[in-house]
Amino acid sequence: MAERFAERILAGTRGPLDDSRSSVSGERQLGALSFNVQVIFKDGRRARGFAMSHYSDYEWTDEGDKERLVILFGMRALTIEGELLAGTVDLLNEGRLTHIEEMTHSKVQELKRDNPHRLPIISRVTVDPDFQTILSAIKGEEEDEIRYPRRVK
Repeated sequence: MAERFAERILAGTRGPLDDSRSSVSGERQLGALSFNVQVIFKDGRRARGFAMSHYSDYEWTDEGDKERLVILFGMRALTIEGELLAGTVDLLNEGRLTHIEEMTHSKVQELKRDNPHRLPIISRVTVDPDFQTILSAIKGEEEDEIRYPRRVK
């Protein structure tokens, strides 16, 4: 694993070090708390961070063929779609959730066929409001009812 890590650094590529790791992870020590939840999108070019101090609510629904978990962080909503999301909810409730990684279609299909460890399957992740809306509000380019404390004038 250390060799693969070094190879990726030297090659200048980013990505998971181990293809078998879970799409959801948390703090390893039972007494440790997460300060931030990082959401990594499957394109590898976008990531969003959510401060755990802004976490307020979640709603977990089962829609038959998929589960949907909506988590509120202040004025932002994180929507996770997939399967086997119970572990994600547990980490969130314990305050130990550190990252959520959206999976590629091929990885989702692979885990649906063979998932002996019952890892969470994250097929889609969305964040509302989206990045451009927040950036426009910070720059003051559009006026709306949502106010952000660090608005640049």
